[in-house]
Amino acid sequence: MARHLILVTPPNVDEMRPTYGFANSTLAPYVDVIRALAKSATGGRVDVFGLLEPADFDRDGVHPNALGHHKMFEQIAAAVDRL
Repeated sequence: MARHLILVTPPNVDEMRPTYGFANSTLAPYVDVIRALAKSATGGRVDVFGLLEPADFDRDGVHPNALGHHKMFEQIAAAVDRL
C-alpha cells in the first residue's frame, strides 16, 4: 500500500471578529512554510487559507462552523481522491 503525506494549511480567520486576537497576517508565515514543505510531500497540499468567508465561522471568527468544516472537508476529500 502506498503511503502519502498531504499537508493542510490552517484556515484563515475572520478579522472582523477578533475574539482571540488572531490575524491572517500572523498565520501567513506558517502557511508559507507549509506551502514550501508541501512541494516535497508525496501527497501535496490542501490550501484552505483564504477559503472561508465570514458566514463560515462561529461567533468567535476563529473556529469554523458546520459550513466552514464542510468546505474544508470537500477540499481535503478531493485531494485524497486524487491519490
